[in-house]
Amino acid sequence: MKRSDLYPYLGTPLSRFLVGFEPFFDNLKYFADSDPSYPPYNIEKIDDNHYLLEMAVAGFSKKELNITWNKEENELHIKGKKDESKERKFIHRGLASRSFNQTLTLNKDIIPKDVNFDDGILTVKFERFIPEERKPVQLLIN
Repeated sequence: MKRSDLYPYLGTPLSRFLVGFEPFFDNLKYFADSDPSYPPYNIEKIDDNHYLLEMAVAGFSKKELNITWNKEENELHIKGKKDESKERKFIHRGLASRSFNQTLTLNKDIIPKDVNFDDGILTVKFERFIPEERKPVQLLIN
């Protein structure tokens, strides 16, 4: 995909309203080139400060999964790499076991706290963390 395909309004009067949105258009490339439905996953809001990601990765082992958190970009990268070195002969293949790469962009206040892998489900718990200096302060009326 060419950069010009992502900027349909450049050179038009509307382009003056798009200043600073370049990262948004750059991110469209990732949506166009990826399969966001594999592996299937849920994101659940537990309460205002806690979230849970559940990803169905049946058929993968812990060794085949790699989870990294890029603090600078606040992105969580989950990669699954299947070992296809041994040849298998399937009569029917209904279980997807292809490699994948998922990236979730997190809010700047959300941090991953706990990762578990049990019964083919990868779970990542997130927590909203607001530093004391950014928390609202109650002001008293004199």
